Amino acid sequence: MDANSVEQLNSVDWVEVGQSRRKIYDVWQRWATSGGREKSLTPVFSSLPEGASPMVFAAWAKVEETRNKWLDWGFDRRIDVHTWPSLPAEILEDRKSKARMQWGKLVCFPIHQEMDPVALEAVIS
Repeated sequence: MDANSVEQLNSVDWVEVGQSRRKIYDVWQRWATSGGREKSLTPVFSSLPEGASPMVFAAWAKVEETRNKWLDWGFDRRIDVHTWPSLPAEILEDRKSKARMQWGKLVCFPIHQEMDPVALEAVIS
């Protein structure tokens, strides 16, 4: 790693980054769990451990078609809603494999510490 990169990493306030990411996670969690059935999302984690710095808000959709609607919803709003992980073709093609069925229900909503939680709430409400 070059000296400039090391200096940049050393200057980051990681506590602040984690706090910022948790605030954005909380926005997504409140949004996902409000409205009941209409969203059909269940957070993967009911709460975050102290000090966590989440990269995404992960949620389970009831079925793959619902998950896909959330992917389209994000695309329409220019929000990077995505799946995870990238699976090998042989697993994706086996629609009855347990890994494929779970993958088909997982949807991830983005978290970036630069996001403004108030602006995010306005966009997703």
